[in-house]
This record gives sequence, structure tokens and C-alpha cells, in this order.
Amino acid sequence: MAMMPCFVFKRFFSHGAVPRSSPKQVRKLRAFAFQKGGRMGGANKRDFNPKETETTNDEPIAPPLVVSVPTIQLNDGNKMPVLGLGTANMAPDVCSRIVSTGLRAGYRHIDCSPIYNNQQAVGEGIKRVLDTATHLRREDLFLTSKLWNTHHKMQYIKPTLEKTLMELGVDYLDLYLINWPFAFTHKHAAEDHPFPRDAEGHIRYEDSRLAETWAAMEDMVRLGLVRSIGVSNFDTDDLKQVTEDCNITPAVNQIEFHPYCIHEGILNFCHKHNIQVVGHTVLGGQDHLKFETGLHNLKEDATVVRIARSHRRTPAQVLSLFAYQSGLAVIAKTAHAKHIHENLDMFTWRLTDEDMKELRKLNRNEHLHIPPWMTVDEMLNTDFV
Repeated sequence: MAMMPCFVFKRFFSHGAVPRSSPKQVRKLRAFAFQKGGRMGGANKRDFNPKETETTNDEPIAPPLVVSVPTIQLNDGNKMPVLGLGTANMAPDVCSRIVSTGLRAGYRHIDCSPIYNNQQAVGEGIKRVLDTATHLRREDLFLTSKLWNTHHKMQYIKPTLEKTLMELGVDYLDLYLINWPFAFTHKHAAEDHPFPRDAEGHIRYEDSRLAETWAAMEDMVRLGLVRSIGVSNFDTDDLKQVTEDCNITPAVNQIEFHPYCIHEGILNFCHKHNIQVVGHTVLGGQDHLKFETGLHNLKEDATVVRIARSHRRTPAQVLSLFAYQSGLAVIAKTAHAKHIHENLDMFTWRLTDEDMKELRKLNRNEHLHIPPWMTVDEMLNTDFV
């Protein structure tokens, strides 16, 4: 079985200046918020039923575009919106509605994966908006998907990507990521289970030849099927395997990031090689598992709550902005229309230097993201990004 990666954490490096919305955009957002009877950032406590976005057949009505999400230029020259809508673990019917709602509210970056089992629903949500919005075209969107662990071999990559394109209903991806730096192996070619296990129930790992997988990813760019390529959940050793002998440097490394898990060494390496870091699990992951497993609920941390109250924002808004002000692009997952608009509020306010300092002090190198093939015990006893 291939060894799982581990890390050395180094001094934290924050990327440069963070783009902000213009004063005019801020005024528009404030005008909209007060017109609806509340304050910016969800401070208004008027009644809200989250089930409206999950159980009704009527799609939630989103307000007009009030904030333009800033973009960042990647090392290949392509531009990526710094806020993406996550779709992990989202039921297809909810996913389709939330994608449509997000696009109408101002999101342009959608983060997908075949392992989420909802890419067709993402495509339906995109099509619904593109068919009705005269101001929005496919080229205005930034679509990310990922290569799963069972498809690292070169012969699997193009067919896997083509299936993703078919499910999403598009001709190309803006960003394609290797989901994890290690591979799973099947007993035979006909087997296609995402989590192949041996007779004892253990995942069957195989030696991951990242350089070969990456060479095939580069071919996808040359074929015009993707515009940018990158990696996800890679530590510095994994990144070195790719960057030391590549023709295209990874544009992105998407990793778990929050005040409990800051990954200082990875951030330093990525900055040195001009690789943009994108944060997933920025809110701390699966809340429903925290009580049962003993994992911490980051949104209930006393420091996070105190800072949120001082700014009249929610803990989730504080955590998203912490990642953004640390130089990362942010993947924010939500199944509620209300939270979509709260996430867009991220570009209208700032955490103070003291806030950032206090949040960084919380770092304990603690992972709160549970990989889908692992039990909680396995996750707690494994070193990985």
C-alpha cells in the first residue's frame, strides 16, 4: 500500500493585496440590504425558513447582481473568480436550484467533482440560467472539476474528463484538478467503484506516478478540453513531484484551510512557485459529525464568535473572510439562498489586523475535513492535507 503524505509546517506567508469591491458596489449592496429591512452581513434577525431553499419546487428568487466577485490572474494568464460555489455532498435537486440561485446572485465560479454524484444537476442549473439570462454566457463562468483517485492512469484521464464535460453540458472546463495525490487500484478494468477495497475492507492503494498523471493532464490543455490545470490536497513533497519535471506548472492547489489548519509550509511553497491556493472546508467541515466524533466545531470557537459579534457578522462570514484575507481564493458551500448572499458580502468589509492575528493563533494543524472513503478514526490517525 502506498504511503500517505505528511507535512512539515513552516512560517506562515500571506499573499499580497486582496482585491476589494468599489465604493459604488458597496453602496449598492447596502441599499439593497436596507431596502429589505435588514443590515449587511445577515445581522437582521427577521424570520427565515431555510427549508424554503431545500424542499420546495419553486426556485428561490435571488436579488439582482449587487457585487462583482473579484478575479485573480493565474500563472497561465487565465483569470479565476476568488469566490467559488461548492457542491460537495449536495443532493441533486438542491444542487441544481442552488447553482442557478448562485449564478443569478453573482457567483461565476462553480466547484464540482464526479465523486459528488451531482455534476449533471450542476449542468442543469447552469443551463437554466444561460437559457434565460441575456447578460450571461458560458465564457463568463469558471467551472472547476476534478480527476478522481481511481483514474490516475494516463489511459483513463481523457475519457473521465469527457464524461464530466458531458454531465455538465459544456465543451471545456476552466480548471481541472487532480483531486488527491494518491491513487486507488481496481482488481480488473471492468471494476469502477470509487472506493475499491480488499477482502479485509481496506482501500486498495497503488503507487501514484504523479509525473505521468500530470503529463496526461497537460495533454488535456493542448486538446482544448481544459484551460487551466492544477491539484488538490497536495503537500509540498507531492507538489515537488509535479513541478520538478513539468511543462505546465499547476495553476492551483486546493486544500483544506481554516484557523485550526493553516498549512504554512504549503502556502510558502505555492507562493514561491506562483501557484494560487484555493481553500476548501473553510468553515470547518461536516457540522453534524462534530458532536459524535469529538471533532471541534470551528463556528462555535469562542474567538471566532467574539470577532463575528464585533463586526455584526456570522462566524461563517468571519471564517470565509479569514481565508480570503490570507491570500486564498475560497470555495464556500451552502444549500441555503440566504447564505449565498452572505458569502457575497465578503467583499464589502475587512477583518482588522488584530482579528487576523487572533485567528492565526488558533492554528493547531487539526483537520476537520473527512475524506469520503475514510472513517473518522482513520482520518484522525492519518497525516494528509
